[in-house]
Amino acid sequence: MFLKRCSNCTFALACQQLRIHDATDTNFYLHVTGKAIIEDCDRLQFAPYTWTYPDIDAHYEVSGLDRSRNMWDQVDDFKWLKAGQPSPHWSVLPESQRKEFAAE
Repeated sequence: MFLKRCSNCTFALACQQLRIHDATDTNFYLHVTGKAIIEDCDRLQFAPYTWTYPDIDAHYEVSGLDRSRNMWDQVDDFKWLKAGQPSPHWSVLPESQRKEFAAE
């Protein structure tokens, strides 16, 4: 999945790969089986995927996504290559600020 030029958004995404370019002030509830990649971004926050609905298990099976593998908090920032120092462009969304999403 590729997202570009997002600002003040909230996304709940389940995907194999995620690339984000030119995004600011955006929250991601993420299930991703590979590391997400950001570039030219600022003030992004990440949390685990919380969406629930009746057929979610069947949709995971059809998609081929492995529910046991979620790298939601392992983000590579292509504009921050300093080893041993966390990127200032993203953070983990605090649990107290997270939302739950559900559909019937």
